[in-house]
Amino acid sequence: MQIVIKGAREINSDLASQVRAQAVSLINGISAKNVRVTKVFPEAQVGQRARLYVLHLPDDLNDSRVEAILRALRSLKDLESASLPSPRRPI
Repeated sequence: MQIVIKGAREINSDLASQVRAQAVSLINGISAKNVRVTKVFPEAQVGQRARLYVLHLPDDLNDSRVEAILRALRSLKDLESASLPSPRRPI
């Protein structure tokens, strides 16, 4: 399961650590090593692309846990948005 997050223009902290800590605190009974945050474009240093991250979560989370994580992430002041990726259509 993945959640796409976009950092605010003025990020004052280590966004990846903050997002990971928030997600781990909401997922009881699941190891913290199964939660990762990666940059979508690691080579980007400035601009829109530099603010995009993906939160990688275990696939077996139920919908209510995912919604709780999304609500908590959206309340963080250092995030502009948090959402599930759009489903891909077959070509």
